[in-house]
Amino acid sequence: MEASIKNMQVLESVAVWNSSKIKGIFHQDQPPMNGRQATLWLIDLNLVNLPELTYIWKGAKHSVTLQNLKLLYIWGCKKLKAIFSSAVARSLPQLKILVALQCDALEQIIEDDEEHENAIYFSKLKLILVTQCNNLKRLFYLSAPHEFPELEYLIINQDPNLEKVFECQKGAKEDDVEVSLPQLKHVILMQLPNLNNFSQGIEFKTLTNLFVHNCPKLSLTSTTTVEDMLQSYNHGTHYILIHVLMIWPSHQVHNS
Repeated sequence: MEASIKNMQVLESVAVWNSSKIKGIFHQDQPPMNGRQATLWLIDLNLVNLPELTYIWKGAKHSVTLQNLKLLYIWGCKKLKAIFSSAVARSLPQLKILVALQCDALEQIIEDDEEHENAIYFSKLKLILVTQCNNLKRLFYLSAPHEFPELEYLIINQDPNLEKVFECQKGAKEDDVEVSLPQLKHVILMQLPNLNNFSQGIEFKTLTNLFVHNCPKLSLTSTTTVEDMLQSYNHGTHYILIHVLMIWPSHQVHNS
């Protein structure tokens, strides 16, 4: 399966499940006519158990915008190395929930951008969940100061090679790359044996719940329990935490 952008423009919801034949989802064969981007009206995209999937978006740079996408859920796409190209990442002004589960080959959320354009990604993003992505070493590579203005929930679990959440891209000076998380309230960090840098240079003025379990290279200490966090989550994000509890029963994390 591989859908042309033209054929998918009117869809608001796409779910692709349980196929060993699918290698790609969206493909734009031709550059945009008259320099105009093709607009996809997708609101949610769910990709589950697609072991041969190697790309979600492919096509000419700046050929498509996903200005209405609010939820992206990826589970069991074991050959997927990157979720977004940098051009696609810039076209997601409404994305609120980003979930990646059991994507063994995942190396980057956003592919490296050789142009190092200073753009703002994910201005409406409220929740990030990344679990069991065994090849992931960095969550985000940044080349300029960056703000996630509405991010409230950050859940990272069982990513054994993850070393940093934010890292400077090559050629960028670390002092010039500041990260702002003005609305971050809930953080779960679990089973991350190599995570050694999470909060350097970041002020957590709004953080109300921090849960850390089996992250030996971090100096952070939990301020709450998973059970207490469940009570504080709203209905829109409650099911996300259930994923964590399914993997790590409460009796294993209660005494951390």
